[in-house]
Amino acid sequence: MLVKALAGAQTDAEVASLKQRFGDEKVGNFVKVFDFVVADSLKIVTEKHIALPAKVMLDRAVSHPIHDQVMTDIDAKYGIAADADYHAVLTQAMNDLAKVYDFNAMSQPKSAM
Repeated sequence: MLVKALAGAQTDAEVASLKQRFGDEKVGNFVKVFDFVVADSLKIVTEKHIALPAKVMLDRAVSHPIHDQVMTDIDAKYGIAADADYHAVLTQAMNDLAKVYDFNAMSQPKSAM
């Protein structure tokens, strides 16, 4: 799971926080849809013979047209509501993890730190 890979020791706390905010069902759907997003993105880039960068988050690794195709595929397989839930939970998880890793401070120029 993405959260486990990124949150490490904070995984249980983050999952609990997401479940408290969105509920067990939506977080469970997020995990299912996220697995599909990864698999579908890899399928599309493989079919198109596109090389992926070695160390980039999925949302930066694929082009906008591939992103759009994956969103269309999510809607077809799981429905628009599941797509919306996926994005809501993903956004919250990324915001939470940015705080854990202090990404805002890391993105500031050294003179601003």
